[in-house]
Amino acid sequence: MEKLVSVIRQGSFLFVLLLLVTWMAGCAPPGNANLVPANATLDFGDVYVGTTKQDTISWTNNGTDPGEIVGLAVNTEKAFTYGGPAFQAMIINPGQSTPNYLINFSPSRTGGHSGRASPGFTGGTHTSIRLRGNGVTQKAVGALSVTGGDMVAGQALDFGNVLVGGNATRTFNIQNNSPNAIAVNASWSGGNRGFTVTAPGNSFNVPAATATTPGSVAVTITFAPPAVGTFTDAVTFSDASGANLAGTVVTGRGVSD
Repeated sequence: MEKLVSVIRQGSFLFVLLLLVTWMAGCAPPGNANLVPANATLDFGDVYVGTTKQDTISWTNNGTDPGEIVGLAVNTEKAFTYGGPAFQAMIINPGQSTPNYLINFSPSRTGGHSGRASPGFTGGTHTSIRLRGNGVTQKAVGALSVTGGDMVAGQALDFGNVLVGGNATRTFNIQNNSPNAIAVNASWSGGNRGFTVTAPGNSFNVPAATATTPGSVAVTITFAPPAVGTFTDAVTFSDASGANLAGTVVTGRGVSD
C-alpha cells in the first residue's frame, strides 16, 4: 500500500513537472530572427484601369537566429494579387534574403488603392510591406497630354459596339507644351487586342509649342475586334527617356450582329 501511494505521488510530481515544462515552452519568448522588407512600401504609381503592372518584394533576416517563412498573404482589395513564383516554405538564415515575390496591381477603377503583403514567419518577428497604386484612364507626364477629338477627360476612349470583321476609328490630339519638338513612340499595355495606331503611325514628332499655342498632332486609333467580347487596352506615347509621355485607356466590344 505504501508503495502504491509512493508511485502515485511520483506520478503526480511528474505530471506537474510536465505541465510546468509545457507552460514554460508556451511562455518562452520568440526566437531572435527579424524579417525586414527591402522597401517598406511598394508604390505602383499610376496604372491604367483594366491593365496589370507587376513588381517585386522581398525580405531579409537581420536577426541573429534563423526563421522560417511559411506563407505570404496579400491583405487588400482585389486590385493586388500574388503573382508567383509558386510559394515554398524555407528557412531564412541570418543575413539571408527571401526570393523576390511578384505582386500584381490590376486596378478596375480610377483612384487610389492600398493593401499590405505580410509573410507568415516563425522563429521571430517580421514587418509587413505596404502596397499602393493609383488607377487612371489617362496619363500626362512632363510636357505631353491627350485632349480633344473623341477624348473625354477622365474616361476611356470608347469605341462602342463594332461588328467582328469590321472596324471603327476614334481621334484625339497629343499636345506638347514644351518649346522643343518631342519624338515619341507608341506602346501598348496589353498587346493591342484589336487596336492599332493608324495615323500618324507608331513613331512621330510632336511639334514645339509657340508662345501662345501648344504643339499638337492628331492621332487616329482603329479598333477591329478579333472576336465577340469586350476588349480593353491602353496606348502610351513616350519619348525615349520616359520623361514626357501621354496616353489613354481604349475599350470596345466586338459583336456578331
